[in-house]
Amino acid sequence: MAKNQTERQTGSIRRLPSGRWQVRYTEDGLRKTAPTTFPTSEQADQWLIEYTAKVILGQHHTPARSAAPTFRSYSQTYLDRRTLKANTVRDYKQCLRDLNETFGDLPLDLITSDRVTTWYAEDTHGSRQRQMRYGLLHAIMREAIYDEIVEKNPCKVRGAMRQKATKPVTIATLDELDVMADNMPDRLKAALLLATWCSIRRGELLELRRSDIDIKAGTIRISRSVAFIGGRAIVDTPKSQAGFRTIAIPPHIIPDITAHLDAYSAPGITALVFPGENGTHLKPSALRWAWLKARSAAGRSDLRWHGLRHTGNTLAGQAGATDAELMARGGHSDKTAVGIYQHSTLVRDKAIAARMSELAQL
Repeated sequence: MAKNQTERQTGSIRRLPSGRWQVRYTEDGLRKTAPTTFPTSEQADQWLIEYTAKVILGQHHTPARSAAPTFRSYSQTYLDRRTLKANTVRDYKQCLRDLNETFGDLPLDLITSDRVTTWYAEDTHGSRQRQMRYGLLHAIMREAIYDEIVEKNPCKVRGAMRQKATKPVTIATLDELDVMADNMPDRLKAALLLATWCSIRRGELLELRRSDIDIKAGTIRISRSVAFIGGRAIVDTPKSQAGFRTIAIPPHIIPDITAHLDAYSAPGITALVFPGENGTHLKPSALRWAWLKARSAAGRSDLRWHGLRHTGNTLAGQAGATDAELMARGGHSDKTAVGIYQHSTLVRDKAIAARMSELAQL
């Protein structure tokens, strides 16, 4: 018998994943669970002994077990317990709107594997969206196990949490980059150059301030990002710890960055590098419309803005960057690479940036 479970004549006690102890017993031919869990096996054992004594004396009365919370209410509790980025909160709320259509009014202990499997099979959303919803459902039900609301996770669809391979991104050629840059509005040309040659994410780019760019040193410091939720700009730290980084600017685009700062960024160290109306954050929609026109001019209507970052990472790889250096330069986060980040230095990053410029001039 497992060391975390002990049988008694009238029932059994077992240790839950949370570390607390649960009592199970038989009453009127039915297997039941005590209405509460216990911090120690001794306390659980004592409850079972007292219950057995009441059975013998004909005085037993098992309190009704409190009803499990509904998925809708518990999922909100799950979110409230966490400190999440604004974009993550937005994505989770969208997932929950969909999940609540099926599970919202169900008590957690009535969400069975059959229900989950049927829901997943009938979900018609894209694979990435299905994966996000299933992953959130799995995480919420796992939390319910630790809260002793349910005994096991009903999410058992094989492969549902593994992201399927997506269609490879065809990176932009150097000629295409030139055409796209030439067809961006003058005030946004530098945004395209930095997104590509410095692998900067859109939210990081739109929150850049003058103080983040050191033209003399040829570097950009990334320590913040902006997200737009309900039309409101929310500034936060990068999406992960790896997002905090200093990037060497390829020398061939430094004149463009300098010219942009002189022409389009207001004075003062806190001024936005890419301001919108009245010096506020540039709206993603404004950048999008300019980008759609520029990529169309280059015959690359298939290329997403994020594809510029992918292009930059590829160019850095061609310039000789190692996997660890690519992760550091792009601000990628990966558990297996945490220790490797420490070996990537700014000196080496500047060498990579210089080599990238050489590629552009071939």
